[in-house]
Amino acid sequence: MRAFVIRAAFLVLLSASPVLLAGCGGGAATGVTCNTDLGQTEAGRKVRLFIDTSDKLVRAANEIDADMYTVCTGMAEDLGIPNSELLPPAGQENDAGARAKAACTRVKTEIDSIITNDVPTTARLAITYTPAVCTIDAQLKTTCIEKCEPKTVTVTDLMCTPGHFYGQCSASCTGTCGGSCSGSCQGQCTATCNGTCSGHCNGMCAGTCSAMNADGTCYGTCTGTCTGRCDAMCTGNCSGSCNGSCSANCSGGCEGDCTAWIQPPVCTEVERQVTVDECETTCDSQARFAAVCTEPEVTVTYGVSPQKPSVGRLVTAVLNHYALLLKVLERTGVAIGDSVSGFSTALSGVGDYAQQVGAQATLCVVDAISAVGAAATQVNVAAQFSVSISVSVSASGSATAAAP
Repeated sequence: MRAFVIRAAFLVLLSASPVLLAGCGGGAATGVTCNTDLGQTEAGRKVRLFIDTSDKLVRAANEIDADMYTVCTGMAEDLGIPNSELLPPAGQENDAGARAKAACTRVKTEIDSIITNDVPTTARLAITYTPAVCTIDAQLKTTCIEKCEPKTVTVTDLMCTPGHFYGQCSASCTGTCGGSCSGSCQGQCTATCNGTCSGHCNGMCAGTCSAMNADGTCYGTCTGTCTGRCDAMCTGNCSGSCNGSCSANCSGGCEGDCTAWIQPPVCTEVERQVTVDECETTCDSQARFAAVCTEPEVTVTYGVSPQKPSVGRLVTAVLNHYALLLKVLERTGVAIGDSVSGFSTALSGVGDYAQQVGAQATLCVVDAISAVGAAATQVNVAAQFSVSISVSVSASGSATAAAP
């Protein structure tokens, strides 16, 4: 499953630029255009490349979103789901991908319920289809490459992974517990270890100790239970810092995942220099966004009779709409793939180019970035549900691609 992200660096332009988008046309509903003369300088050509590629992404996303919405509303009708149950939450009706997400969420819930409650465990829902085929315009990519060149840009990533004792933990820590561990410590214990110690046990050893102090305490390897400081792996309670995972309460910093954060991990912005090949990446994205995909033929058979009405409705829904779902699945997963994320990375420097061209070019870029963000959401929603609904449908059967 893919998530398409528009880089935060792009969004700086949104807050720095006026709201008025003079000189620009189109939008999320129709595509992206820029009526301003951007000239023939390198900067102007790069801005035009961004506008043209954004336009193809937005148009592709609108088609994908419309197809996914058609699949889910059509299946909902066949399954007997009222239209009132397919609506997005109040206030989100105009959000990108909201209609498809609401309809598909309801349809997936219904399919899962039918398969769980109404389909016998011995039944098989067999789906045979000719694969969808997406054709990518190689000439479009070649023509595009002639207009650009590689560039090194600074990309800002938002890093949210726990680490370096970002968070204070009061429960199980699956990374490194920097405080006392009241349960099993699977690591080095810097204080008292009440359990098996695979290294030197500095304390009492209920078992065989390889080296003893004069007072009878152990400072060598304990093959039994060590009640003392363990300088290697302590498998037991650790009253001090546990340099490993703590399966019970870890009172202190946790470098890793904690089931109950006192002070949760923080996110930090990390800048890195990357060299992006705008010719290859962006032009490949442009060609993929413009790919034309076929809708396969589908045959559905169900191996149990008589069957419950709900199962009959499911078979009808699959027969009527699974072909279009496969087209969406192929287009988002194969034709477009990771091109949305690659496109956003490759064009991290587009704001600099736009400023070189002029204020109108900047306004056009701001407009395009907004439309691309909405398009990425639409593609992500369609990719998510084309996969999840396909998996749900196949949960009590099989889906097989036949030779075209």
